[in-house]
Amino acid sequence: MGDRALPAYSTIRDLAMVDPVSAYGVLMGVPRVPFTANMVASFSSLTVGGVPVPASLDQEIYQRTWIEKFQYQLLMPNAFPGQILKTAWDAYLKWAPNCVSAQFIIQGGPKYYANPTFTPLENFVDVFNTSWPRGWPIYKFQSMQGLFVLTAIPGGANFPPLTVTVTLTGWQFLDPSVEEIPADACARRLRAAGFCVPGDLSCDFYTAQDAQAARRIARLYGVHGGPEGSVGVGSVDDGEMERILSVPASPGLQNLSREARRFSSIQASPTVPGRYR
Repeated sequence: MGDRALPAYSTIRDLAMVDPVSAYGVLMGVPRVPFTANMVASFSSLTVGGVPVPASLDQEIYQRTWIEKFQYQLLMPNAFPGQILKTAWDAYLKWAPNCVSAQFIIQGGPKYYANPTFTPLENFVDVFNTSWPRGWPIYKFQSMQGLFVLTAIPGGANFPPLTVTVTLTGWQFLDPSVEEIPADACARRLRAAGFCVPGDLSCDFYTAQDAQAARRIARLYGVHGGPEGSVGVGSVDDGEMERILSVPASPGLQNLSREARRFSSIQASPTVPGRYR
């Protein structure tokens, strides 16, 4: 499958590092379909700093869903009705700075706050679309709730109600049975196909020393692959690896280095050309 057919992650390898289940579904050719959901909040009174207005997605999340873009719209239908420039005023209403602030909460397991404090809606949307272009995963049985608060009257026009619509777009698998495959099983099958996936999904090697060592491995020996036929970590024995690390490594990191050497040797094998491109 060509790279152009993939979602925002440019390769299956990249997706496999963060979500083996989704990567395996893509590898197996399970069709993906667009996903769109809306969150609507209505301010019946334009009271600045009032009680936050809650809003939820207009549909349930029954399988893992990758959100790739946020959009929003402000609408005040009672402002300047029948005027010839009404549509232009509506179009520019969303650009009124710092009028609506929002907080987004993921409900379910685990529950977390996307932004712990209220953030101007336009800032949150901009940061998400520029900093998370590869997608935000929402998993099965999770849901999203938004809290909205009015921080200024948009355009100085006090004609309630004010409706805020947030639209999330992304993708899901057409066949939700992909969810039934355990993540470790997907990781094993991806590794068997020649993709670099962490060997032990339960290991925790992100101590301060291990993080430093992992960066050294990646920088010096190309854990994530290099040119076709390169030797990389595959030529490094345990003694040399210990010298490279220069710090005591946890079992999790030692497992990572073993996986790195194994995958580097796979990469150099002529039987699987171009696996790591």
